[in-house]
Amino acid sequence: MSVPSNRIVVIATVPTSSVEKRDELIKQLLGAADAAQNNEPGTLKYAVCVPRDPAKETDIWMIEEYADKAALDQHMSLPTITAMAAWIGANPGPSPPTIRTLAYPSDTFQFSRAAVADQKDPWIIAAELNYHPDGAATSIPYWQAVVDEGREKEDGTLVYGVLKDVSNAERLWTIEAYESETYLKDVHVKSNAIAESIKNTKHLRTGLEWVFLTIKGGFLHK
Repeated sequence: MSVPSNRIVVIATVPTSSVEKRDELIKQLLGAADAAQNNEPGTLKYAVCVPRDPAKETDIWMIEEYADKAALDQHMSLPTITAMAAWIGANPGPSPPTIRTLAYPSDTFQFSRAAVADQKDPWIIAAELNYHPDGAATSIPYWQAVVDEGREKEDGTLVYGVLKDVSNAERLWTIEAYESETYLKDVHVKSNAIAESIKNTKHLRTGLEWVFLTIKGGFLHK
């Protein structure tokens, strides 16, 4: 029986009022990312991203991962983080930030490769999958197979994780990074595990939404 993971993942979307305000906040976030990489051993991912869709260019997406709750609490207590939260409150965007707290079913549902840091523009995806009742639980073994095949057979799949949404038992998320969009389409999407997952679980879904991201700084592997 698998052991539940202690890791905590946060995917946050922060709408800003303009590109200028977005860039001002990104500058602060990059400073926090540098500090997290060098001084916070329990902060395992801290990626500052923006959507590739020009219509959403003023949004910021954060992908954060912490070794456990203590690491998350330590990060959130830092003066730089509380100052950024105050800045966001004083400079509201068109809608409030959305904070999603996620958990791996076990540590086997994730991997990352050091090579992701060498990619100038990795193809990053955050995907939200919603299911009919009991659909998420039924889908989990197929998702484990997708993660395993990516880890063992897809060198160009640089980051992959499947996560439960702690606020909704019928919602899963994936975080993914590939060496290129071409690798995603020509290798990962054509994998046997993806084919089996689609064949056996697609009918259990009520919705699937992707956002394609480009990284502005930070890190997806430690």
